[in-house]
Amino acid sequence: MTYTFFINCLIITILSLGFGLFVAVNRKKAEQMASVYTWIVFCFVVAVWSLGLGMMTASSEVLSARKWLMVHQTGAILTPTLFLQFSFNLSLLSKKRFLMLLACYLFTAFLLALTYTDNLVYPSPNGQFNFYTTARPYYNLYPTYFFFCVGYAFAIFIREFVGSRGHRRVQMKYLLLAQFGHRFTLEALDHD
Repeated sequence: MTYTFFINCLIITILSLGFGLFVAVNRKKAEQMASVYTWIVFCFVVAVWSLGLGMMTASSEVLSARKWLMVHQTGAILTPTLFLQFSFNLSLLSKKRFLMLLACYLFTAFLLALTYTDNLVYPSPNGQFNFYTTARPYYNLYPTYFFFCVGYAFAIFIREFVGSRGHRRVQMKYLLLAQFGHRFTLEALDHD
């Protein structure tokens, strides 16, 4: 196992928790409370994802790896749905897209059920790590769902950026820049 990967997972966990707590403590200054609460939960879910991943790769036995895989997958599966909900809340589309969001949460529950029955992923020994995620029969549902949610959220952010002026445009610009930078950082971490 590469200790660098494990340390990076712990750093992401701590930073995500810290950022979520920072936003929670400073939420009185926020204009849109629904998006703030969604972002706080999103930060905690990213921390769960990262902690589960780091602990799974460091596990020395399959039962421990499976337990941490469930933690990791719970965070991973909730992430796209919460990110989409955040985009709806921030762009004030939550009421218009309520049925879509409900369908997303129902699909999230379905993916979690597949995970807990070992039909989505399973931990297997890996040359670089003690254990790592192995795709199972229904795994392709998750990346398809992930890219749908994240792609839709980015389309909303881009539309908001293009159609806004002043403070709102600056807010959208930095949100888009942060998300694109975040994606590149995770790619670099995966290739460590």
